[in-house]
Amino acid sequence: MKKYLLLLSLGGMIACSAAKESRHQTAEINILIPETPQSVENILSWDFGNYLRYYDNFDYSVGITSSKDNPRCKEFIYAFEGPNTKAITKSDTERPQIEVLFNGQDYLSPDVKSNTSSDIHGLFGRRLKISLTNKASRNTKQVKTITTELAAPEILEVTNPLYDAEDDLIPLCDYENFVVEWNQDSNNTNGVIVLVLWAGSMMFGDSYDNVLIRNVDCVPDTGFAVLKEDLFDGIPDTALCFLLMLRGDIENVQIDDCVYQLSARTQVVLPFVLVREMV
Repeated sequence: MKKYLLLLSLGGMIACSAAKESRHQTAEINILIPETPQSVENILSWDFGNYLRYYDNFDYSVGITSSKDNPRCKEFIYAFEGPNTKAITKSDTERPQIEVLFNGQDYLSPDVKSNTSSDIHGLFGRRLKISLTNKASRNTKQVKTITTELAAPEILEVTNPLYDAEDDLIPLCDYENFVVEWNQDSNNTNGVIVLVLWAGSMMFGDSYDNVLIRNVDCVPDTGFAVLKEDLFDGIPDTALCFLLMLRGDIENVQIDDCVYQLSARTQVVLPFVLVREMV
């Protein structure tokens, strides 16, 4: 076992860059150097509900999304439409011509797409109607339009663990009492996906090559959760990890022989350092 002295802030954050000494105190941490970790994916929840539709077979995806690389940065919001590159069954030449409207408006045309982030922001936290019209049949008597209504979630804001982007401090988190807090969305009945990812990076000691651990759970959207210890199985002390939280709504529809996955989602990624042994 090796011992290191980590510079900790009073708020429980590990200093990953130079920080003001007056804001920190030292603590001794025992770092256990494990045997070579194995890549694994653990699914902890017995019920992922509507989110299981993400794993259905589909040809194209359509929707709106809000994403943050860390809790303090500005969210990146956009509408999207495109093929499922992992399972696409049609060639580009066979790709159907589909007009997509969100609450009756086009956010995907090149002339409006680059200037609509503020407008798309207003689509979150309300009912969202996504209409798909087969443009190839528009001049015939067989125009096909499908409209699906989703519950677009409130944009996700993670408030704990605290991430101090200004001072470049990453949370130091105890796996036995990992508390997460966020803005509750009382209209979201699908819950919140919580995914812990570790790709072999270590804050101290050598990192591990070709290792990927993904542990995932689903928790009620109450704004507060103590994460299961099993979410950190296989991950050693002082591992540099990522916590991804996601909520949203999803439906799969079919026009002719094409399946479209429609979704409205919001996610936040939080880097953190896992601590198992601290004295």
